[in-house]
Amino acid sequence: MSHELPCCRRHFGWEQLNEMDRVQKILSEDPSFANGASIAKVEISEGRIGWREHGKLVSWWAEAADELRRRYEISFAVVGDCITPLEVAAEAAGYNQEMEEEFIRRFGTKVVNELFRELERKKKKQK
Repeated sequence: MSHELPCCRRHFGWEQLNEMDRVQKILSEDPSFANGASIAKVEISEGRIGWREHGKLVSWWAEAADELRRRYEISFAVVGDCITPLEVAAEAAGYNQEMEEEFIRRFGTKVVNELFRELERKKKKQK
């Protein structure tokens, strides 16, 4: 009988979500997500772009923030610690989603992700 559950999930479209998908779903359903997106839209309309982060950050996050500012004029704000209230995390997620779409429009790519990968590779080479 256990083989029926995956079949039923496919049949009804109940795909199993990985942990990050579940977190993103929870964040996007919180009202603060829409608030963050609205804040981002206002900033974009004013010509400003930014990125918000929370949680345990990499040790070289300040270097990444400086590079984002220098290369792309993207401000970087740390809005929460390791344990961040849902509302703060949801607002940051909504804000970042809007900003990421703007980065793609302006720069043709997800510049924050690419910069972090670039710096991570450099840090690994230095070890």
